[in-house]
Amino acid sequence: MSANIENNVNILIDEIAKEIANIKVSSKNYDVTTREICSYVSSKVAAQCKGLMSTLYTELSSETLKGEIFKDNANKNKFYDLDLRSHIYEKYNFEPANKINFKAANSQLVALGIPVGVFGIGVALTLSLSNIIVIPVALVVAVLLYPVIKKGLDSFNKQQYYATVQKYMNGLKIELLSWFDSIQTYYLKQVDELIKTL
Repeated sequence: MSANIENNVNILIDEIAKEIANIKVSSKNYDVTTREICSYVSSKVAAQCKGLMSTLYTELSSETLKGEIFKDNANKNKFYDLDLRSHIYEKYNFEPANKINFKAANSQLVALGIPVGVFGIGVALTLSLSNIIVIPVALVVAVLLYPVIKKGLDSFNKQQYYATVQKYMNGLKIELLSWFDSIQTYYLKQVDELIKTL
């Protein structure tokens, strides 16, 4: 994985963690606060990841085209014919079409065997890459964050709440980095298969 992508993911997670820490948490309406936090985190992650996918593709394709085999224009055209950028984008729908229905979406993820909590994010995104399912990134992040934040708010203790959020954000960082690794692996596999035919 490129240092640039890793650095940007680290910045994104740190930014979100700081902004969540500044959200005024009221013990009177946990559910509204939880939904607001989940919506904020999911939309921020979805927007940034879409841009980072483009950056990753640009870095990978630039490196690929430096290879000796692609100095030949016919081979270069065959690489472009793969249209890997579009294929990668097709696998990821970033924003849900409608307002998130947490209960219905959670049932859908559980039915697909996706574990609740931060590690389910990596599972869902990897399944998207392997063509098994296509779930909006924002939906996955929001729905799997919801029970974590809700639990932290229900047993209201400000220190415990922030510790819960920080733990989730650290897990989210690991899952996003792993997801970008899986995109890179997918890309390299497609290029290797092309090279075998040249």
